[in-house]
Amino acid sequence: METMMIVNIVISLTLLLGGAVMTAQGKKQINPVVGYRTKRSMASNEAWMLSNRKCGIMWLINGGIGFVLTALSYLLMFKISDKVSFALQILILLLMTAGAVFSIIKTEKMLKDRENSAAAKKEEMYKNLV
Repeated sequence: METMMIVNIVISLTLLLGGAVMTAQGKKQINPVVGYRTKRSMASNEAWMLSNRKCGIMWLINGGIGFVLTALSYLLMFKISDKVSFALQILILLLMTAGAVFSIIKTEKMLKDRENSAAAKKEEMYKNLV
């Protein structure tokens, strides 16, 4: 049971650290080593900064919530059974995992919508010229 709690603490701290790094990368040029690195995010400096800030903030929130929930579950650990405590730790782990996956999906959707909007603007400009 304590092992799952340690795993959740490590994951939440990793999310917090990763979120802080990505948020910091959102103010810099494209980095070939650190940050939210996908084909869409590295398409331009603007996409890089936007995607790193957005995903970084979501990871900070996710890691913070995961850490607080894990700390609260530690306080409850002495009042509930080991099975319930273990199930609670698994639930917290699943929530943090879902949050991380959701942040990636949300960031990629934002980048895709941004690309589509830019393409539509270019097409509209071309139509106006012709």
